[in-house]
Amino acid sequence: MLFGIRLWISTVLTSYIDKTLISLNESLKIFFQEVWQLGVQLANMATITFLRIFYKPGYQSYLEQRHRIKKRNKSTSSSSSSLYKKTRSSPLHQSHLSQLYIQQRQQQQQQLQQYQHQQQQHYQQFQQQQQQGQQQQGQQQQQGNTKTPTPFVQLLNDPDGGSPTMSPSTSSYAISNDAAMSPQSSLSGLSGSGSGSSSSNNNSVFRKTLSSSLRPSSSSSKRNTMEPITPRPRSGKKKKRQYYVNRDLVHHHEQITTGFLEDLRTNILLFSDRFFHYLRVKISNTLNALASFSIRSFIFFLITFPLYLPYYIFKVITFPFTMCNSVINMLVNRWKRVRDIPNRLFSDKELDVRSVKEIVEQAGYPYEQYHVTTEDGYILLLERIPNKQSKHILYLQHGVFDNSFAWVATGPTQSLAFAAHDQGYDVFLGNLRGNGERLHTEHNISAKQYWDFSVNEHAFKDIPSFIQVIRQVKIKELATQNNDVVSANDINISAVAHSMGAACILMYIVFMGILKKSHHLSRVILLSPAGVHEKAPKIVDFLGPLINLWVSIFPVYVFKFPSDTIRVITAKIYHDLMSNTPTKDLMVYLVSRFLLGGEMKNHPLEKIHNLAYNTFSGTSVKTYRHFFQIRKAKKFQAFDYGKQKNMELYGTPYPLNFLDHYDVINIPVHFIMGLNDNLIEPHNIIKHYSTLKKFHPEFAFLKASKSGHIEFTLGLDDQILNYILNILDASKTDQAAI
Repeated sequence: MLFGIRLWISTVLTSYIDKTLISLNESLKIFFQEVWQLGVQLANMATITFLRIFYKPGYQSYLEQRHRIKKRNKSTSSSSSSLYKKTRSSPLHQSHLSQLYIQQRQQQQQQLQQYQHQQQQHYQQFQQQQQQGQQQQGQQQQQGNTKTPTPFVQLLNDPDGGSPTMSPSTSSYAISNDAAMSPQSSLSGLSGSGSGSSSSNNNSVFRKTLSSSLRPSSSSSKRNTMEPITPRPRSGKKKKRQYYVNRDLVHHHEQITTGFLEDLRTNILLFSDRFFHYLRVKISNTLNALASFSIRSFIFFLITFPLYLPYYIFKVITFPFTMCNSVINMLVNRWKRVRDIPNRLFSDKELDVRSVKEIVEQAGYPYEQYHVTTEDGYILLLERIPNKQSKHILYLQHGVFDNSFAWVATGPTQSLAFAAHDQGYDVFLGNLRGNGERLHTEHNISAKQYWDFSVNEHAFKDIPSFIQVIRQVKIKELATQNNDVVSANDINISAVAHSMGAACILMYIVFMGILKKSHHLSRVILLSPAGVHEKAPKIVDFLGPLINLWVSIFPVYVFKFPSDTIRVITAKIYHDLMSNTPTKDLMVYLVSRFLLGGEMKNHPLEKIHNLAYNTFSGTSVKTYRHFFQIRKAKKFQAFDYGKQKNMELYGTPYPLNFLDHYDVINIPVHFIMGLNDNLIEPHNIIKHYSTLKKFHPEFAFLKASKSGHIEFTLGLDDQILNYILNILDASKTDQAAI
């Protein structure tokens, strides 16, 4: 009796607490979602206020996107009202419209009469076919035991839908398949049963169905001519017409990125569900245990309590630690379960994490890669879009915080790598040290030793290794194809570089000229080259000393994402910013106004999918210090190690100034500057050009563009692209003449 009462009380309490926890969970989730939406709206309001004050075009674009539907409705309503006013104001228009209305009304009545007459004829034909079918069915039933399916069953078994045949002289009024066929099939099924009393009812039903379903459509009533419409066979669902758009494989990714904030909100809601479910299960188990606790067990506990007292004291003392351990394990397990959902917080499954290899192959181009080992043991990645029969080679070199992705990011239609390959060039894409995997011949190398490099190592060790491997590969391939020995003069290597990569090319050419060695390049095209930084954005001068102070206090050796998880989170936050119109306009405004420059409309930050994940590769702190030295000295110089080490490396107490040695440059150099480039202003590039022109005016060329800094790789316009391709074609012609 007591056990039943305790069990009943436990059941009632469990049900009541379960309902309470469920309602509390739902209330908390609703409250959290309301607070979340309020926070998002407040953030958008603050962003819009900032845009309205500082960047009115971005504010206008937000308003246009917000009110575009209202503007359309207003325009349509205003046009209709103006037309109504015009027609109402002129009596000639009124009389003319009334005559047109009367004529259209008469034509509609005539068409309707013709239509009814045709439907009566079809109905009479249908009745005759029905009577013939009944007679044939009665004869078959009298002849044998073989059962013949009814017309309704035949209609269901007919793969073509069993649509009745209609004469081609039907009117232009639209007749739906379903409406026209259902009464026939139902009527034939009823008539197949052999009941003659239901024929009149069927006829009335059929007339009502025809009168309701076979009405003239609004579109057909406007026609003046009668067009025959043949019924379409009923074959399941209507297939939609497919429109194929020739889209770029790189721009349009198949998966949709949800963003970090959306994933965070989803995971918080799921964690709330799991937490309250855990409470419900634990409370239910506790009450069930209390309900099943018997009096005998209680008496046994009282008798054995003195014996187990030390054990109970130990359990009480260790209870907080045990409870904390169990709670931590529970949280860890629940967090792992939350992370395993499809849109998990730290997953890169929804990001475009394709490598350059996958991008090139999906675009339909061949791909090869080589691992190049430098003289100091660094293993670098050299990628290739091969054109093995060509003697003309294009070597592409990226800039700082970048990689070879920049040369293929905009797809086959706008990327320089694909366009040069289409022009017959064998394209090689170099990745400087610090990009991708940290590979070195010394496997136990420390992070401090690995990241101990500056721009000097890029120019004096990485680029010579790339060019050496390129020449070895091409000489071997051409000799195999031609069955003859290929000389070094038969290979034409042109180089296109951007930003720091362009500075490295200049340093490499000057360094080889000082050593009186061949650089094996026939022509170089430098897109917004670094090296001279007499003018720089104010934010660089403001943040430079702070970063230098921070680096000197905290011993860091590299600027990069600490882990892939942080990289994924950054990419998702970037997606959140770019998917919201106010924050997207704000981010583009800040980046283009204070750092990179460029047009704010159609900026690469908006177009390139998951730019934060595929770029911003790591670089060493020493590289940053090298640029800080260049900016501070306002000279295009090598890394300053101090007077003693400078004497060992350069032979002078001061670092090498490359502008003073532009006289050793012996190939054409094309400088392309961006008039909207805020990071490397045109003044700095003109300094390169004027210095080279002073020594070799026949080798110095200058071209201006309206591009910003990153538009030269991630948003190259057609004008500059054609200019580069024309230069490469001229290089081909010069080599053929030689």
